[in-house]
Amino acid sequence: MQLLTELYDSVYLNFFVFGMTLAAIFTFLVGVFMILLPGRSKSTARLATVFILLGFFNASYVFGSIFYHPFAAFHRWGTVFLIFPVFIYYTQWIFHFPVDSHKKIRKIFLWAMWIGTIIITAIFYNISLSSQNKYHFAGHYWDFDAEGISGTVANLILIYTLIFVIVSVWKVITFKEKERWAILKMTIGLLISVLIPATLNKISRDGIIDRGDFLISFVFFTILGFFIVVLVYFNNTQDKTTFMAKIVGISLVTFLLLMQGLGYTTMKDSEELYDILHLEYMDRALEGGSKNKEIKYVLGLNSASQELEKIDYQEDLNMDLTLIKTDLLNTSIFERILNVPDENFKEELNSILELSHPSFVGYRNSIKNHIESSALVGKELKLDTIEYMHSLNKITFVHSNKISALPNENICKSVEKYFEKVLKKDAEFYNAISKNYSDCKWNGQELEANLLKTEIYKFLRFLTPAGTRKYRKNLQGNEHYIVYSKYYPFENSVKEVSFSYLNYRDFMHDSAKEQFIILFMVLIVLLTVYPYFFQGSLINPLNRLLRGVTKVNAGDLDIEVPISVNDELGFITKSFNGMVTSIKQARRELQDYANNLEGMVEERTRELKDKMEEVQKLKIQQDGDYFLTSLLAKPLFFNANKSDHIKTDFLIKQKKQFQFRNKHADLGGDICITGNLKLGTPENFRRYTMAMNGDAMGKSMQGAGGSLVMGVVMNSIMARSASNKRILDETPQKWLGDTYQEINSVFKTFNGTMVLSATVLLIDDLTGKMYYWNAEHPFSVLYRDDKASFIEDGLKLRKLGLESEYEFEVFDFQLEPGDKLILGSDGRDDIDLTPGEPIRTINDDEFLFLSVVEEAKGDIHKIEGILKLKGDLTDDLSLLILNFQEDRMGMGPIIDNSMNESNSIAQQSDLRSPELVQELNKIYLDSKKKYLEGDVEGAKELMETAYSKEKDLPKLNKLYGLLCFKTKDYEKTIPILESYVVHFPEDEEIIYYLSLSYKKIGDFESALNYASKCMELDMESTSNLINLSDIYRMIGDFEKSKLFSEKALEIDPENKNAKKILSLLST
Repeated sequence: MQLLTELYDSVYLNFFVFGMTLAAIFTFLVGVFMILLPGRSKSTARLATVFILLGFFNASYVFGSIFYHPFAAFHRWGTVFLIFPVFIYYTQWIFHFPVDSHKKIRKIFLWAMWIGTIIITAIFYNISLSSQNKYHFAGHYWDFDAEGISGTVANLILIYTLIFVIVSVWKVITFKEKERWAILKMTIGLLISVLIPATLNKISRDGIIDRGDFLISFVFFTILGFFIVVLVYFNNTQDKTTFMAKIVGISLVTFLLLMQGLGYTTMKDSEELYDILHLEYMDRALEGGSKNKEIKYVLGLNSASQELEKIDYQEDLNMDLTLIKTDLLNTSIFERILNVPDENFKEELNSILELSHPSFVGYRNSIKNHIESSALVGKELKLDTIEYMHSLNKITFVHSNKISALPNENICKSVEKYFEKVLKKDAEFYNAISKNYSDCKWNGQELEANLLKTEIYKFLRFLTPAGTRKYRKNLQGNEHYIVYSKYYPFENSVKEVSFSYLNYRDFMHDSAKEQFIILFMVLIVLLTVYPYFFQGSLINPLNRLLRGVTKVNAGDLDIEVPISVNDELGFITKSFNGMVTSIKQARRELQDYANNLEGMVEERTRELKDKMEEVQKLKIQQDGDYFLTSLLAKPLFFNANKSDHIKTDFLIKQKKQFQFRNKHADLGGDICITGNLKLGTPENFRRYTMAMNGDAMGKSMQGAGGSLVMGVVMNSIMARSASNKRILDETPQKWLGDTYQEINSVFKTFNGTMVLSATVLLIDDLTGKMYYWNAEHPFSVLYRDDKASFIEDGLKLRKLGLESEYEFEVFDFQLEPGDKLILGSDGRDDIDLTPGEPIRTINDDEFLFLSVVEEAKGDIHKIEGILKLKGDLTDDLSLLILNFQEDRMGMGPIIDNSMNESNSIAQQSDLRSPELVQELNKIYLDSKKKYLEGDVEGAKELMETAYSKEKDLPKLNKLYGLLCFKTKDYEKTIPILESYVVHFPEDEEIIYYLSLSYKKIGDFESALNYASKCMELDMESTSNLINLSDIYRMIGDFEKSKLFSEKALEIDPENKNAKKILSLLST
């Protein structure tokens, strides 16, 4: 009875009791709910056992925290015994869920784990009965001083944890049904609620984190983790649960977590209020005012002798004055450092550290090392040092806690092991203590365990400023106190005032009691009012609706569910009743249809047949119009290009497909036309290839009408310009300008009802010079060196038939041999990227077409196939490709400088007979004409005739030499061009061809000589740089070969020939 009375009188609530109570309530209520389920399965019963055991396990912690009495240490009996069955029955549940598999193995685990539990529990009970009790200020609870067996218990808990994890993973791997994932999720939930709190508990007891932070984390992870377990289980088990249980369960978790946060905030406020009040009590007592009844003693540190002064102290308190003195000395040093001015802080700090007491050596050396390695000065250094001192205090606090937990048995071995494995990481403290400790002796003396720990503690005491709360106990450990200190800077002294720890617990009890009242009120509401409210407003209406659904499923359509409340459930019930009524009416109408079906079908069939015949007549008439239009359009879309140097091809796929009298055709607004022109004078003209790609606005007939008009006008212009081998005496720019004006004026006559986008261009067959205009048509694509790019950089002209705010302009662009130019309508971009989906996603990335061109390597027929792989084409598609001198890729433009010279050679023949001059002039011009017409061999034969008559005319020699080079007659080329160079030594083009000719016949020395001369005339000629690189490669000078190729790439980074030579050199 006396024990019960003492326990009753020692009940003190605090936040730790409150938090553990929250966890106990949650786990216990879940377990009771599961054990009371009607028709529960064996797996549910095992899981219920786990939660009930967890409820009692958490209640054991409540018992240990609520009583401030040494008997409360026996809470460990409950926690040690109950934690093992939790893992036992959770492991058994894994075997049972969803089916009881491997019964023999399950029973082996059951008995083996129970035997281990009984043995370890019996050993722990036996050792704890003979152990002393100790009080943990970090958690405010009593415990057994039996760290050795506690460590063994912790190791066995870890083994049991590994067992249930291994069994869970094994079940997930071997069990192939969907429940395997439920097992995995529940295992993760249990690990969250067990491993994380266990880890936080260990580091909070060591002082690494605040105990209050641990407890809020413990409650949060316990409730969250086990709530995950419950949710996952009831979403996968065959056991039936109610909707009410889910509502109450979710509400319970929410309120418990909110209560935890509220309790933590209240506890923090109460702790701060306690400190404020008792610091005031301390000041009042030290200043000679009234002494508060809670004060137990007052001690001071004498400024002169640095010895402890017993100002108000009773010897029977039996405090460890040695450690108190060390704490006050450390506080004095901390406060002196705080009062050092910012200027000369480092020097003043070193002076203070040099005068510190012997037990401060670990702190002293650590602080010295820190400030020496810091680049900060003044105020910044001071703030950084203060922060570092706080971190050192935390480190020493953890070490002292861990050393105090070392068992007194074999203390030497435990201490040495701790020093080597843990303390050695903090080298300055390790070195300071090791100087005094050696071979289980302190300064050469053998000490008993407690005295040895005390000597070690001196080096690890608190380093805190005055006013910081500390906990103390007497030497017997049964009386506890809370102390505060005050520093007197002028006297350089510190005084410590002690208050009753029991009064602290009583102070916190009053605050926590209010939290418990709120908690139990919330539980009453959740467990009684909640079910009552939702039973009437939610559960009963749902049950009535469910019964109605059941009757309708059975065929009873005369049911009408009563509506109790006009809320959302009332609306659903009303809608359900209306649906049943509609079904009844539909059933009657269906019966009526069944009775009169035959007559109704005949009537509907006759009406449908008449309509279909009418539609078919209209369709035949429309298809005839379509077919006629398509026949008119076909001759206009003509690839009339005959050039030997520019090859053209086009592809037109109109969107509208139709059939007329068993003939398939298409119709649309896209159009492509090509042809050839001669511009200049009869004596000196150039051949051009014309290409046009257009897209008329509108679908089907409207678009086809626009393309017809464009086809007629464009073919008419070409007929006037090129018929009968006509040569127009005008520039490409003027011809394109006149063409635009004529076409635009025609389309303007339609007053905006017919407009067309188009690109029209002319390309010089020999030089690759291109002239063009683009009337709001998709950009032209250049395919060069396996890369596709746009030629245009923006809108420059509106569609034909519209007023344009842009001034008309003809643009030019230089093509290179091997280039491919692709024109196309906007059908290339209008692709439905999600065919078959309810909502179409039309491509809006115009650069997509460039990647398609690169993938197809410029082949327009492959381009069409790739576009169709990207999605559905939603518009007419037309593509027109021009291949410029594809057989001469990488060779540079066709030699043409000589061909452009129109002057007669007569000026250079004044001393020759007029008949000879006239004959030579005629041969010269006829040769040029044949060359321009593409007859290179014929041109060369004529020049051979001229050369046989006169070998000393540079102009004739130049043309003859170049024609020999073109026909690869390098032996003739060399002497003819060398005779020319005698007269014109700075003609770099001819010198370049001489170098190439010598290289072709294998005379690399002469080739190198002429290439070097060419470089002197033009340092940046990429053709000559590549020629030099190739010559050096052939003669084996690879370094120079590489150098010239790299120079060429600096000028033209994309030059394929330079890259090819570097590739050959690398191999």
